[in-house]
Amino acid sequence: MNTSENSGILSGAISGSLSGALDPDSERAGEHADRYYKSVRRMTTDVKHIAKNTGFDERDIERIKNHLFKNIHDLGDGRTQRFDPDYEISETWRRLILGKGIQPHDIILLEHELLEIDYMEKGLSQSEAHELTNQKYNYQEALQKRKL
Repeated sequence: MNTSENSGILSGAISGSLSGALDPDSERAGEHADRYYKSVRRMTTDVKHIAKNTGFDERDIERIKNHLFKNIHDLGDGRTQRFDPDYEISETWRRLILGKGIQPHDIILLEHELLEIDYMEKGLSQSEAHELTNQKYNYQEALQKRKL
């Protein structure tokens, strides 16, 4: 990871609270997620690091990155846009890049997104693919279990 990218991942302006003290539903967490999603779109070494830290293929990580952070989706509610930034996903991505503190739900996110992409490539809408994927890899459920 180059120095400028590393500082973007770890700086207070981008990474928010490294201790996990931010309330994921707060306005501050939303602002953090928005900034972090923008920084991920500019990153050039994150895919390589995540592949190394997880054992996933770099091509799969690139597909996941594009799906989560770059691609425009028909969200089924009249909106066609990128996914809304999510604090928990931004923190998952950060941990996966750094290879430190990786949680079970972080790996579930990768599995979820890969399966969702596969379903969408077979013609399902994003919302249909998401619901079907949740039956096998439910990131939100795994995240909630961690918080209990």
